[in-house]
Amino acid sequence: VIRNIIKSSSSNLLKLDETVTPQEDDFRALVIRIKQANPDVIVSNLLAGQNINFIKRVRELGLDMPIVTNSSIYFDER
Repeated sequence: VIRNIIKSSSSNLLKLDETVTPQEDDFRALVIRIKQANPDVIVSNLLAGQNINFIKRVRELGLDMPIVTNSSIYFDER
């Protein structure tokens, strides 16, 4: 639904639209593409377990923009 709303918008809001398999667990290549797109915010519609690995990778690669997900995640950076 979010993808359709953004795509139908008259402005150029969508910078990158990617799909991964449910088995995906290493998001390095995807995060590099996201970094190159330089978005203001990341919207993630991954499975809860995938979101954890994805967010870890996003932060490891130095991206600090907000991330909106479809699940609740607590990430302790200690």
